[in-house]
Amino acid sequence: MITRRKHKEFIWIDLEAPTGEEVRAISEEFSIHPLVTEAILEPSIRPKVERYEDTLYVEMQFPTITNTKRGSKQQEIDFVIGKNFLITSHYEAIDTIHNFGKVFEVNSILEKGIVGDEGTSVFFHLVKALYRDMGMELGSLRSHVKTIEDKIFKGNQKELVEVLSEIAHKILDFREATRFHKGILASFEELNKKVYGDEFSYYGSILTSEYLKVWETLENLRETVIELKKTNDSLLAYKTNRTIDLLTVLTFITLPLELIPDFFTTSVFVHGHYSSTAIHLASFIGCVLLFFLLKFKRII
Repeated sequence: MITRRKHKEFIWIDLEAPTGEEVRAISEEFSIHPLVTEAILEPSIRPKVERYEDTLYVEMQFPTITNTKRGSKQQEIDFVIGKNFLITSHYEAIDTIHNFGKVFEVNSILEKGIVGDEGTSVFFHLVKALYRDMGMELGSLRSHVKTIEDKIFKGNQKELVEVLSEIAHKILDFREATRFHKGILASFEELNKKVYGDEFSYYGSILTSEYLKVWETLENLRETVIELKKTNDSLLAYKTNRTIDLLTVLTFITLPLELIPDFFTTSVFVHGHYSSTAIHLASFIGCVLLFFLLKFKRII
């Protein structure tokens, strides 16, 4: 699907799951380098920033935290930045881009320059919006972690093991998607300055600052989850050991109930006369004495 948005002389082309024919047609319309065309068509493992004459090509991964057990979902976005155009390409619908498109259209209608009418300016505001939404997703996840922290000390350790593992998996995927952003933004700042001059050089530094805010939030959240997992595992291990100890003590206390009657029913006493009631009473008294002895020693 191709969406065209225009503001004055500036054109923003958004490609969602484009076909090869659509990408090649757009590339021909804006005289895009063939290597950029091929890069858009093929998904890449590593992000990159490249310059082709007066055009910049930026490829980045942006994570989206989901409410499933599969962790976070990485979405590749390709940016082709020209002086009077911006081309974005992605394989699935991205809410942030859709919402930013509405803002862009409103600015065009009202003829406001909030977003700007240069490729590097629109790229700046779009990526800034992506970082803002990433921060909101992390804030939501942090609130979820806070509720888990309250549950840990209420005796729900066993059921929280899986929950904490799922959150840790999401954070790991989130870090994997964003760990190259700092270097990408530094390269963008340098190339942007060479292509468009000092006028737009500050965009890269501002985006780096926005990214570092997200990364710091992510690292703090990761450390919190690690400590919560340690605490939860310790409490769970303590409860398990306590249960084992209690069962062992109970087995030891009830030992007289088995030994004393068995002792008096051996061949030595089989022909004698004894009181069954007295033997069982002695067994019970032995159990009670063992219980108070263990209690006195603070074993139970």
